[in-house]
Amino acid sequence: MKITIFDGFFKNKEKTGYKLMRDYKKLNRKLKIYAKDYDSFGFVPYNVGKELEETCDFDNYFIGIHRTGYSNAEYIIDDVFNRGLINNGDVMQGGISSYVDIGKTVSQATDMTFLVGMLKTACNYKMSQGAFLIKIPKDYVFHGEKPIYSKENDIMRLLPEFVYGYISVDENNTVGEIVKNPNYKDEHDYQDEGLFYEGQNVRAR
Repeated sequence: MKITIFDGFFKNKEKTGYKLMRDYKKLNRKLKIYAKDYDSFGFVPYNVGKELEETCDFDNYFIGIHRTGYSNAEYIIDDVFNRGLINNGDVMQGGISSYVDIGKTVSQATDMTFLVGMLKTACNYKMSQGAFLIKIPKDYVFHGEKPIYSKENDIMRLLPEFVYGYISVDENNTVGEIVKNPNYKDEHDYQDEGLFYEGQNVRAR
């Protein structure tokens, strides 16, 4: 079978992986500097990069990652997918904060450049084996239009339907395939009763 130029180009992309600088015309001067740096190390499969592009609507959604830290990734994937992502906030540092804050457990990415950079370097945080990809409508986070947490034995959890999936990463900054959460939803029509809003006092109930 004759290999066309297009076929060869596609195979080359699969080999070299996803590159931020392929879209350099869309990047401003500052982002080009970061994009070039992030492209210089590690590896993101081309199909993973394209799926992230299609999934992550940075204009309308709060997009971020939660690094696994020292946790056993195999164990917590099932727990997070089914019960939600734990947000202990300042409690993890021995603090006394009484309100729930997404920023205490999820690092926000405002564009593809920084999302890719955060994923590639996730292993640098307490030897993380990967990260959970979080996708929440911005109005839920910044304007409190709908609650996004449940409370389980005084433990706050981000609802599973906001956890898009899990992405592995190794010490060589190699990003793996996206393991999709079967409980993730694009449309959120659950009942609000008994749930908590971003920024709400969690000790009042």
